[in-house]
Amino acid sequence: MDQQITADDFSPLVGRAFAPVGREERLTLVSVERGRVPPRATLRQPFVLFFQGSQDRLLPEGIYRFEVDGGRSFEFHVMPILTPPGAPQDYQAVFN
Repeated sequence: MDQQITADDFSPLVGRAFAPVGREERLTLVSVERGRVPPRATLRQPFVLFFQGSQDRLLPEGIYRFEVDGGRSFEFHVMPILTPPGAPQDYQAVFN
């Protein structure tokens, strides 16, 4: 993508699978949380993406190119979040 990505790029993708290129893991986008700071004309409004993945296969923290069901792709940093045992593994990607 040539343009800076925003929360609006991801909102319609909630519920879709994100596949890191070259890996078997699949993460499902479960929500997009917009920052609570006043918008500024020159800065991107901060947002956080929340994902869930398999509890059996952890995607290590890092920068990945993700292909999304429907043909779009994005590159960003994702990190696992501490998740209760037996629950799907949670992840987040923070954009400031």
